[in-house]
Amino acid sequence: MGIRSSITYPNPFRPSGIEFELEHEGVISLELLGESGEVLEIVIREEQFSKGSHSVESSKFTISSIRYYRLTVVSEGGPITETKPIPHSGKAKPDAS
Repeated sequence: MGIRSSITYPNPFRPSGIEFELEHEGVISLELLGESGEVLEIVIREEQFSKGSHSVESSKFTISSIRYYRLTVVSEGGPITETKPIPHSGKAKPDAS
């Protein structure tokens, strides 16, 4: 798999966000989704990222209507999408990858 991601939690020094690792450089999109999977916020829209570890911070991860995040990378191996619940929601959705 070419992508791994996890939520980071807020603390006095940083807002919440996600950390992700790419096996290859690629074009990234990060969307925050509501209960039924509708896009509520686009955090990253088709930006180039290098291979390796990255983090994206945003206070929007703590908005109660945000239930999931969808991270998509398009690289030499083709597109990969990972959809995961945001823990504050208390609900889980099957992986829509």
